[in-house]
Amino acid sequence: MHYPVDSLSMSTKLYAHSYLPKVFPLSRAQKLTFRVDTDDNKQITIEDAGPKTLRLGTARSNGILKFGISGTYMLSNLLQELTLAKDYGRERIILDEARLNENPVARLTRLIRKSFWDRLTRRIDAHGLELIAADPKNRTRNQHPRIYIPHGEQEMYDYYVRTAVERPHLNLLVEWLPEKITPQWVKSVNDKPGLLALAMEKVQDHNGKPTLRGYPFVVPGGRFNEMYGWDSYFETLGLLVDGKVELARGMVENFIFEIKVLLPPKKPMYL
Repeated sequence: MHYPVDSLSMSTKLYAHSYLPKVFPLSRAQKLTFRVDTDDNKQITIEDAGPKTLRLGTARSNGILKFGISGTYMLSNLLQELTLAKDYGRERIILDEARLNENPVARLTRLIRKSFWDRLTRRIDAHGLELIAADPKNRTRNQHPRIYIPHGEQEMYDYYVRTAVERPHLNLLVEWLPEKITPQWVKSVNDKPGLLALAMEKVQDHNGKPTLRGYPFVVPGGRFNEMYGWDSYFETLGLLVDGKVELARGMVENFIFEIKVLLPPKKPMYL
């Protein structure tokens, strides 16, 4: 798959070289980490002792002519660009030298606004559970995903019971939270980790039938699927700065729901 040079290049006036690295069948990213990531922590940092150089084919020559890039920063950015391209299913990408040598603050700001918010967004509903039900942090014997429903939320409970029936591959366990959550109860579920149901809105499905849909929220990192308190406050500030008002509203709706149905106790976000 080829992309026009001008469509992905950042600044051909300032930098003469655009690169045409393959993403598949590659694995260029694997070769890059193997050669440069000498401490095998899946990152390219100043701690790595490997050769900090790599030759890539130039876009103008359709990959025939080679030009070298070097240095920790440019190579780490290259690894990140290749990983993102792989996630989007691209076979080839055009990378301007300016993209690999982008100002660190400008690069991080751009990636957060255009990529990271979307990749860190979750919903707890039938569709969202397809993505987040399997929790890599669950180290108990029973790996079946579990969702806890706040006491009195009968419509929500019925929704998740129906989801468990309609999507048997999820192996979803649906359980009520007790009306009064005591320290003894919390201790009793130490070996029964699960997601806590969050706020939902009434919508219509693709057949026009009424159903529920979870409000979106942002997690503090890619391996997390739960909404956390202190992290969420600062995430919401960032969402507002980047104009993600509806996503920020989703965070607030989820907080309101948790406060309404679960206070006390003081720490309801992750069981």
